[in-house]
Amino acid sequence: MRTIVTKIIVTFFGTGLISKKMPGTVGSLAATVLCLFLHSNPSYICLPVFIVGLISCHVYLKQNNFCVENLDPGYIVIDEVFGIYLGAYILSLFGMLSPTNIIVNFVLFRIFDIFKTFPIRNIEKLCKKHRNTAALGIMLDDGIAAIIATFIQIYFFIFIKSLI
Repeated sequence: MRTIVTKIIVTFFGTGLISKKMPGTVGSLAATVLCLFLHSNPSYICLPVFIVGLISCHVYLKQNNFCVENLDPGYIVIDEVFGIYLGAYILSLFGMLSPTNIIVNFVLFRIFDIFKTFPIRNIEKLCKKHRNTAALGIMLDDGIAAIIATFIQIYFFIFIKSLI
């Protein structure tokens, strides 16, 4: 029973299993749709998603005896959910939480999550060297991607606004 529950959580209710080629994008899209339609305050969701995701990833990796080389299977998408909600939370801190900005943030987040620019790749590699810190690496690399994407979005918004 515990294995089923952790798989449901790490795959974000199975959204990570929908596409073999783009599971992270599907998981991020599902989180974005929820963020748009639930109109919930991202500050209430962000930290619980991180904590539940971290614990669930750790338990899931241990239950399934993942080897060090494959500590972040693509179908684990709870980290993408955390990234989307972290981006929404940062946007809300700057008074920029709107449907348009959430969608732009989704696109920017996916770009940084896919290409894993500095320092995302470094954090991911550091944490995934050991089985005990792999879950933290899974969650942190998407958190950092979300922070970078959101601050770039905020910077360009302020830059464009200053031109007008």
